[in-house]
Amino acid sequence: MASRDIHVIMAQLLFGASCGSIAPLMEATQALPRVQLQDLHSSYPDYAIDVDREQAALAQARLVLLRHPIQWYSMPAMQHTGTRCVTAA
Repeated sequence: MASRDIHVIMAQLLFGASCGSIAPLMEATQALPRVQLQDLHSSYPDYAIDVDREQAALAQARLVLLRHPIQWYSMPAMQHTGTRCVTAA
């Protein structure tokens, strides 16, 4: 089996209730053998990012995708906080 070397970091609150086709897309993404899907909101509802865990996941990845809805030309607060904490340590 291939390693999970594609890391998708998703920051969309309640993506299951989202309009459009985001829920089926994320479910299909989870089924891909090389993809590791990280849903920040379900993993860290209190915004207490596990920096060591996230750094370990990034170290295994050959490709990192940041998936979020467009919010005023920036990423959501959860993704911004996670990115800042994980890359600064």
